[in-house]
Amino acid sequence: MITKALIMAMVLVESGGNPSALSSSNAQGLMQLTPIGVLEVNQQYGITTQPNLKDPYENLCYGILLLDYYFQRTGSIKGALIMYNGGYAQLARWRNKIPLTQETAEYLPKVLRNRDRLSRMFDRQLSPSGGIQAIVDDVFDDLYGTGESGQDFVLTGGLSSFRGSGERGQILCTLRL
Repeated sequence: MITKALIMAMVLVESGGNPSALSSSNAQGLMQLTPIGVLEVNQQYGITTQPNLKDPYENLCYGILLLDYYFQRTGSIKGALIMYNGGYAQLARWRNKIPLTQETAEYLPKVLRNRDRLSRMFDRQLSPSGGIQAIVDDVFDDLYGTGESGQDFVLTGGLSSFRGSGERGQILCTLRL
């Protein structure tokens, strides 16, 4: 299951908690989302608007949706993390018992080790209704305290719907499974 501890561990490994992080592959923000990752989320959930990946809250929403999509595709947290970090090619290597690239081979245990340490503190799991919002809110509050996301947005799609008024606490991120 996707837990708050897992998301916090990913944030630590992906960006070190820096919402302005930018990688050489153009991955942005807390969850280090790439344009391809955004496209996958938009296509999977029928979302027609583009997120502001510099906004930590929107970045977390998209990152969690992407991880959840990969989890649904692979049926495992390890498979989802491998896809998140290395894409479909790395997942194929893993499934065929071919060694992962060094980056992905190092990424996976770092995230899982941090998740295990953090799981003692956090035990919320993704639930079919309201789970994503609860996790995003919890992670955002732990990183930044309460406040505003600074960006109005409305994202709607067939399987998911997002509604925001700019105030972080009023944004709804629900996933209907």
